[in-house]
Amino acid sequence: TTHEGAPAVRIDALDMFVELLSQVEDDASSDAFYSRLCEATCALTSMDRAVIFRYDEVRRRVRAAGAFGIDLEVFADAHVTVESAPVARQSLEEDRVIEVVGSYADEVPEEFRDLLRDANLVCTPLAAAGRWFGVILSDSSKPGPLSDEERYLLWTLGKTAALATLARVATVQGARARQLQERMDLAREVHE
Repeated sequence: TTHEGAPAVRIDALDMFVELLSQVEDDASSDAFYSRLCEATCALTSMDRAVIFRYDEVRRRVRAAGAFGIDLEVFADAHVTVESAPVARQSLEEDRVIEVVGSYADEVPEEFRDLLRDANLVCTPLAAAGRWFGVILSDSSKPGPLSDEERYLLWTLGKTAALATLARVATVQGARARQLQERMDLAREVHE
């Protein structure tokens, strides 16, 4: 499908995300889900490595939620904010894929600068319905800037991942509400 001024949306990208979402019930762990989203991002684009940083409402902090091409454990104790990663703030505020070419050491926290390669750093926003969920930071060993088509595909993948995150949050909240209702019903039965 095409929209005026936008490149064609690749159906294979949506098919891959649908497949990922259908696998959520098989492995409901959050890290596995987000790592699969990173894998899909790399499979559908020229990116080699990807990490999803997202806001964890339970922990009340940003954490690395999934990775592909790089060990997720590297980010286990990371303290990342939009202030420590200006490219993330810009990407979320402008709701666009940002590619940093050349020196981008100031765009990521100092503790992760040794992980940077001689490649362009790409930041894709995970935002939907006026909410910021996080970003996908990725890079590619392929030289040269992103094409408009790849930039649009990354933006679409970010939107799809944000919607998937929103659906996961709603599903978890629904399950918690059901559990609470069951406990209240049990307490009511015991009381009666």
